Amino acid sequence: MHNCTRYKNIHLFDTKMMGLDCFCGIYLIKGNKNVIIDTGTKEFSDSFVAYLKEKKIIPDYILITHNHHDHMGGLSALLNAFGQNESVTVITSRIGKTRLKDPNPINQLYTDVVYEPINNVTVFEDGEILDLGDMKLQIIYTPGHSDDSISVYDCVSETLFPGDMPGDYLWGKTYLSPHITPDFSEEKYFQSTEKVLSLDFQCAAFSHYGFFKGKEAHEIFEQQKERYMNWKSVLVPAWNRNRDENDLVPCLKEFFRGSPFEQLDVFSTIMELLAKWSVMGYKNAGIIK
Repeated sequence: MHNCTRYKNIHLFDTKMMGLDCFCGIYLIKGNKNVIIDTGTKEFSDSFVAYLKEKKIIPDYILITHNHHDHMGGLSALLNAFGQNESVTVITSRIGKTRLKDPNPINQLYTDVVYEPINNVTVFEDGEILDLGDMKLQIIYTPGHSDDSISVYDCVSETLFPGDMPGDYLWGKTYLSPHITPDFSEEKYFQSTEKVLSLDFQCAAFSHYGFFKGKEAHEIFEQQKERYMNWKSVLVPAWNRNRDENDLVPCLKEFFRGSPFEQLDVFSTIMELLAKWSVMGYKNAGIIK
């Protein structure tokens, strides 16, 4: 089993996505009921299922923050392992339920893996609370990164799980902007950021990556807004010069200089893909033409 860290009754599991430490995580909240928030990639699912069985942990609820492969990829494996007789409840947004019925149109942009449809999904509306006694999980619609995105706020531990809404903050120095999706909205991104900042949370549990506590938990969201604007201030002019996505690649490589990404054999390919996704996201948001 891969690395696990903990905050109160919340356990963080490193999925070793792309073979990188501390890039993508999923969360297990242990209590009267066991709750999993996101499921990692499909490649991670076998080891996670094996761990849960070894520890005799049966998930009661699985909350999916949005329908991207590194968040819902392991869902089928978990349901096959523990969802007999519909004993596991899957919860997401209204749009998320529709997308889980056919996860592939969105995810084929990012991976060659084909996903099974997930049909037995429970919708929670914006602000609705899953009251489990020792934890009260409020579902908060936070579109921007994607239209189906939700954040989860544990009112008892005062922990916020924002999914990918704020973007990624990795290894204490590397940022990845949330705009690289076909349904990105800058307006919704800023609205969602202000929405979560109005909450009285003491810990932010990022999917990418880890726990941020105390004052830093709030500051990280403001910092992410600044980092988003920095990316935009570099990438948009790079596009506007020639309207060529290849012009974004050197800029992206500079953003990731010194990060573990740079050590990957496929680093250049990843930067080319990020350039393509950046153009897609900015066009969808009306930021470029």
